[in-house]
Amino acid sequence: MTAIGDVYEGLIGKKQCMGGCKRSRNVTVAPTGSLNTQPVRVFRRKQAEGIAEITFHVEPSQLSFIQDDNSWEVLETLMTVHQSCRMASRLALRRQFLCLVKSEGSMQNLIGEARRLALQLQENGVTVEDEDLILVLTGGLGSSYDNFVITLDSQ
Repeated sequence: MTAIGDVYEGLIGKKQCMGGCKRSRNVTVAPTGSLNTQPVRVFRRKQAEGIAEITFHVEPSQLSFIQDDNSWEVLETLMTVHQSCRMASRLALRRQFLCLVKSEGSMQNLIGEARRLALQLQENGVTVEDEDLILVLTGGLGSSYDNFVITLDSQ
């Protein structure tokens, strides 16, 4: 799943309240007036653009959740449905990151895997400090690296 939060943030950045529209719980309520007034036309066009943007970024299995004409309602629905999945994903990624161990491959493989997992965690809203990366890398080394780890710890 593409991060729905990224799409949400992108749409918030584009959000323009024109013609006296009101916001309620991050949902923009349509401005009042005839369907031919400029504020209503602009609002409806922005809603259609929002729905198109959401549709473009979701996977086919998520298309069934796009049933509303209001892009904010669609986003809220998608975020509610997938919130627990995102938390489970973050926990699984964090577990992989913290339990990373150097395999038969080179040190570059370990570093690359640690950086890849750190980037995925950051994309899911988890802050990964440099110290976390160092701890994961040094914790995943075998006993043949003990002198190196002790040297780092004594600095």
